[in-house]
Amino acid sequence: MKKIKVKSVLPVYLTALTWVVFAFFLSMYNYSHLLITAAVSVAVYFISSAFLIKGEVTVEEENSEQSEVY
Repeated sequence: MKKIKVKSVLPVYLTALTWVVFAFFLSMYNYSHLLITAAVSVAVYFISSAFLIKGEVTVEEENSEQSEVY
């Protein structure tokens, strides 16, 4: 058995949610608002990546002799 670490998808969803929330409150055609939204979304991604638990999946290893097809 082999254990593989899997990253969570939740930081990407939280980053997308940041863009949606900021689009409701700021005008997205203004460059300063776009930069603020980009900076906050980068911060949200890295903070949520640091604190969210990464999962482990157990996978059976393939035997190289059995996986060959003649």
